[in-house]
Amino acid sequence: MRLSIFFRLAAAIAVFVCLRQLTVMLCLASQAGLAVDCQFSQSDRLALYWRFSGAFKEKARISQPVGSERQVVKLILKDEMLRQFRLDLGAKPGIIKIQRISLASHFGKEQTWLPEEIRRDFQPNSDIAAINVQGDHLEIMTKGGNPYLVSPIIHPYRNIGIAWLLPLVFAALFFLYLPDMIAAIRRLPVFDDLRDRGNPGNIAALDGLRGLAALAVLAEHTGILPGIGSLGVYLFFALSGFLLTRPFRDKPERAADFAYMRRYLLRRLQRILPMYYLFITVTMLLRGHSGAAIRHYLFLQGDSHLWTLPQEMFFYAILPLVVLGIFALKDLPKFVTALFLLALIAIAATHWGMNIVHFYGYGTSLPSRAGIFLAGVFFACCYDGPRAKNWPDTGKNAIILTTIALLAVLVALSGKLIFVRWGINFLSWPISCGFLCGLLVFLTAFASGTALDRLLANPALRLIGIVGFSFYLVHPWLLGFIKNAALALPIPQTSLFKFTLGGIGTLVVASFTYSFVERPFIDNKAAKKG
Repeated sequence: MRLSIFFRLAAAIAVFVCLRQLTVMLCLASQAGLAVDCQFSQSDRLALYWRFSGAFKEKARISQPVGSERQVVKLILKDEMLRQFRLDLGAKPGIIKIQRISLASHFGKEQTWLPEEIRRDFQPNSDIAAINVQGDHLEIMTKGGNPYLVSPIIHPYRNIGIAWLLPLVFAALFFLYLPDMIAAIRRLPVFDDLRDRGNPGNIAALDGLRGLAALAVLAEHTGILPGIGSLGVYLFFALSGFLLTRPFRDKPERAADFAYMRRYLLRRLQRILPMYYLFITVTMLLRGHSGAAIRHYLFLQGDSHLWTLPQEMFFYAILPLVVLGIFALKDLPKFVTALFLLALIAIAATHWGMNIVHFYGYGTSLPSRAGIFLAGVFFACCYDGPRAKNWPDTGKNAIILTTIALLAVLVALSGKLIFVRWGINFLSWPISCGFLCGLLVFLTAFASGTALDRLLANPALRLIGIVGFSFYLVHPWLLGFIKNAALALPIPQTSLFKFTLGGIGTLVVASFTYSFVERPFIDNKAAKKG
């Protein structure tokens, strides 16, 4: 693959700048621990706060008890990045003698402050009554309360090898092998699927709609539009119902074919279990939460965003029974099948509670959302292929406007942008919202060949949609990483920034997990569109 020399050079410079910043922050600004040679007049506790940016926080705090004899108190930092620290001198009034304070790092020399330097460079607060140098030690008289000393700004250590030579080597390697790296990335299975729109009956715009659903969940969890995450989840449910029912729409006899249904269930398990089990293993089992992990493995529990997975598996289990019902009614007028499905939706909305099937998450029992999946089934049975493709422009425009208007109404209702003054919460009516989500899926499929179809089928949205399951699973982990990094790095914590950075990071991780965890278990094109 041939790339412009200027593009490769610009990319290499960008890598050098980023790596240099990272090595300075992660290595040269990291500290192994603080040692305080001190003597308290009475037993108390010494505490250390640190910060890289922002204010001192309880999450960045460690403490050690101290006695009345002279001792060296070691506060282990585990290579935390810091630009400043605060030394809390206990809560009891008295006299504290400090001989020296030493800050150690694995990447630089130990930095030591002697009594005169502590008095000159450290800032005491108002709970310190007096601070004086007495011979070989600093004598601090405290009034009780919360006396502390704030250090001067700690600059990263200067190390030419780490700060300059190491990033330069990586940038040079990046310059040399960038074409090979891009070629390798383009060969990832996720990009094969992006280029291949699958079976002739595949609706690429629905990949884009799934991408919008994933972004809606991300928007909820980053605070951009509270409430819209439920809309994203309901879209996922309606899409599952719609896509999984399509093979039975034209050939309902498949429902009575044992071999076909066996393959159907196997494909569903292959589609969900590898990535889901890997995620549970890494986030729960390996962190010592074996009980919760086992309950999640068995789909008996769904904490946080994982509450949707038991719902999904329950729908996979009941769909064969639903399509058997459709098969039994195949010789009757179509409206009889429609009434049958509408009746199932009504029953699911009102009677499928904990007495029939139990869902548990967030520390409480959860109601079934099978009615939303069944709304997707209903609209799949109403759909008989792209009709708008050869329509005149007037008809196409009507379909486009109707679909966009419905999407706008769903966003406005779920995000509580309208009707708030009247106390109307649309998400408290999940079956109504789910039915409209099914209608949105139907209209999107119906709009094949229109400008809306081309918009939703754009590569960016389709890529998010293709890796949508991995994207949904790992995005809270990426957002948590950004939140924790903000304790040390100057990362803005605005909703838009978290949405953008979290979305890009999640898409990168999800593309790899899809390619190497999900995709090897997907044995045909029909399976990977479920």
